[in-house]
Amino acid sequence: MIDQTPKSATTLALAAVSMGERKTNILATTSLLHMRHRLLMVYTYRVFETAKDPTILQDFTKEWVRSSLAANP
Repeated sequence: MIDQTPKSATTLALAAVSMGERKTNILATTSLLHMRHRLLMVYTYRVFETAKDPTILQDFTKEWVRSSLAANP
């Protein structure tokens, strides 16, 4: 769990993805949001190329979740 509020929870995962001979590592966040009497699952992805990528994806996701919750009380 990388972030949690009373109306949201977000996790971060690392996955190895391949297509044919091409292989890459993907970071993914999964966010569960409770908005307007509904549960939403939102996924964000980023190719894992540098040590900064997990922080960039976490910061983006946290900001997006908090902005979405604020805009939909």
